[in-house]
Amino acid sequence: MLDKFISLVETFSNENNMSINRQHNDTVIVLYIEKFPLTIFYNNNFITLQSGVALVPENGKEEFFKQLLILNNGLLETSGASFGFDTESDMVTLQFSCAITHVTQEEFNALLFNFIEVLAHFMQKICYNDLNKTEEHDTIPVTGIRI
Repeated sequence: MLDKFISLVETFSNENNMSINRQHNDTVIVLYIEKFPLTIFYNNNFITLQSGVALVPENGKEEFFKQLLILNNGLLETSGASFGFDTESDMVTLQFSCAITHVTQEEFNALLFNFIEVLAHFMQKICYNDLNKTEEHDTIPVTGIRI
């Protein structure tokens, strides 16, 4: 199954002119969207997509983390992804995990594109400080399989 993981990521990167960096006996692959890293972890037929979203603001940390927890609740607002915190980089992260046992290349591509859309959505919301401003029309435009 590790071979399938490598093949899925390499095919995606080749089709989209993105570079990759294999690490830890190929169980971690960093995919570069331009120069922006998206890390893909492989473990026992599961993958986890993870990327930094934003640094924690100096002011209003408690409210910031409260809003992230509210968004994490039920994973409905995040299209199934969840927020985390990377202590090494002091960054809020977004991650999504799923089994890849029966995932086709087309589904894997849709999964990555959807994750990138969700990531961009929250980067923008955090940048403009509007995590708590949710409206009905403010949905994340994802297609294909749900991340």
